[in-house]
Amino acid sequence: MSDYRIKKSRRIIALVAFIFMLIINFLANALPLNGQTTAQISDAYPTLFAPVGFTFAIWGIIYLLLLLFVLELFNVFKTAADQINQALLDRISPLFTISSISNGLWIFAWRYHQLALSLLLMIGVLLPLMWINLLLAKQMMNRRDSLLIRLPFSVYFGWITVATIANLSAYLVSINWLGYGQTPEFWTSAVLVIGMVIGTITIITNNDMAYGLVFDWAYFGIWFKHVSAQYYNFQYPMIIISTIISLVMITITIIYVFFAKKTPGTNND
Repeated sequence: MSDYRIKKSRRIIALVAFIFMLIINFLANALPLNGQTTAQISDAYPTLFAPVGFTFAIWGIIYLLLLLFVLELFNVFKTAADQINQALLDRISPLFTISSISNGLWIFAWRYHQLALSLLLMIGVLLPLMWINLLLAKQMMNRRDSLLIRLPFSVYFGWITVATIANLSAYLVSINWLGYGQTPEFWTSAVLVIGMVIGTITIITNNDMAYGLVFDWAYFGIWFKHVSAQYYNFQYPMIIISTIISLVMITITIIYVFFAKKTPGTNND
């Protein structure tokens, strides 16, 4: 098989994996799979880290952005003036395939209460996205490529980073982890700060504001759940303070990266 056919086949497989992920996620909620919604299973393993429900609307944006990327894989938006980095797309497509398959399989593990397996599969989504974003961070991109290639994976990676932490928290609840004598409020606060540190380092390392904005959205959802009378109603002040500090630090980092991009001699797309 020629090199061209191999690369073409990889892109077709990436498309099939993306469709698989979409179908499984749709059926999981439409049926619903195993007779329970994702929210109901989350409620079965309550953690103080979980954000309020409306924050999960970001999945609609993620799927739309990933659709744009998949269409870009097949040059749907290409014009005569466009110079598309085909070699970069060829490197990304197998990693995207792995993340999409892991995402679809995660639904089955989560819906059937296999928390350990779901955590492993979530990592199977996270690691390829991490690799993709490291590849993209090294590329000089125009605005078109930033929108169709980089932005989808920045947003996706940001949300999956937070989702992995949430999945780990749910797993620890499922095994009745006692936290070495510390309270759930303490550990949630610690995890929030650790997540913030990971987020800020990634924002600076990858020069990625979109990734940071997703972190802000997720942390806002956690803060909202803790201050809302419908949910925790200020029961855990340490978590509220940790969330506010994290939001401020992440936002400052985003602003720093924004102005660093505006500095002469930096990559400003």
